[in-house]
Amino acid sequence: MSAGLVRLGIVTGLKLEADLLKSAAARLSAASILIACKGPGAARARRATEQLIAEGATHLLSFGIAAALDPTLAVGDVIVATAFRRAGVPDVASDRGWAERLARRLSGARFEVIADSTDILRTKAEKGELRASTSAVLADMESYGMAEAAAARPCAAIRVVSDAASQDLPPAAIAGANADGTISLARVLAAIAVNPLQIPALIRLGRSTGVATRRLRALADLGLARGFFAGSLDL
Repeated sequence: MSAGLVRLGIVTGLKLEADLLKSAAARLSAASILIACKGPGAARARRATEQLIAEGATHLLSFGIAAALDPTLAVGDVIVATAFRRAGVPDVASDRGWAERLARRLSGARFEVIADSTDILRTKAEKGELRASTSAVLADMESYGMAEAAAARPCAAIRVVSDAASQDLPPAAIAGANADGTISLARVLAAIAVNPLQIPALIRLGRSTGVATRRLRALADLGLARGFFAGSLDL
């Protein structure tokens, strides 16, 4: 497929991720890029993908932060998906040529399977269980749903580690998560008031999320400038 026939649609689960992409697209005058965020989870990712297809997307990309399952992954590491895995069912493959171009062009990226998580992975035990059942190195809540809905269109995923396999998430971080991909500061503060001892863990999570977000911003600037290497002219 020639680069002129590509219309890239990007799915995110968090408004922060979508806003980062939209800001980069505005800076780079990448008006042809389509971006949709319907909130976290496979069902919402499917709806976002269907919207993008209706708007003319020919290639679908899942983009955002994710939880490490492999203890060797560090915060800020980049994973390009070889396939999307849900325990007990066949994998959904990424587009091999596109994914390989992404892995080559994104410095330090690893080319690995991404697992589907049906909920936020709260503890290192939950991450370990998902790793044992899928053998994946990373998990997110949107990539599998996007790939399911892609309807034979080329699909790929770029995800950045925001929390390590050994890292438990504080309850306040879970309490603040809204279904639409935004964060409720009021609920975060209420959860902290109930249990102030979680503040150090919340600070650590904020720092690791900051590292991942900065890496995402750099990837957005690089990727959007080249259409995330979706077209054959980027070979």
